[in-house]
Amino acid sequence: MRLGWRLVTLAVATLGALLLFHLLHRQLVGVLPGPGVAAEVVSALERSQGDLKQLAQADPSRRTEYHDRFEALQALANHLRIVDHNRDEIAARQRGLVLAAATIAFVALGLVIAMNARRDASRLDRLGNALANLAAGVLDVRVAVRGRDAIGLVARMI
Repeated sequence: MRLGWRLVTLAVATLGALLLFHLLHRQLVGVLPGPGVAAEVVSALERSQGDLKQLAQADPSRRTEYHDRFEALQALANHLRIVDHNRDEIAARQRGLVLAAATIAFVALGLVIAMNARRDASRLDRLGNALANLAAGVLDVRVAVRGRDAIGLVARMI
């Protein structure tokens, strides 16, 4: 494969990886509640907590159960406040992870292409040596190049 095609393959694969990671990033950020949504949910949770206080006063025999529910709602409201407060930082971290993953994919693909190029260069070098021996008049030439590509085909022909 020529260098130009390898670069095109690398560029297309990189763009595909970036698109995939962008879509994944959007899915991850989409899980976070939008700005203002957390405030509405926290307000509803606080109203529910008020209802639980009234129920505990009206039915003292179930006070422990209502208190446990109240605490669970309080913990949930606190978690939502924390997420809402750190939303931008969470999104920035996710963008960083997506960028790191895309960079790793780009480097890995580049390494694969470079290794294939090096392997092909080595195969062509051995093929060139065999052709030089043929040109020098050596008739018993064996080429240890295998493969189903053009290099392997030429090697079988020799």
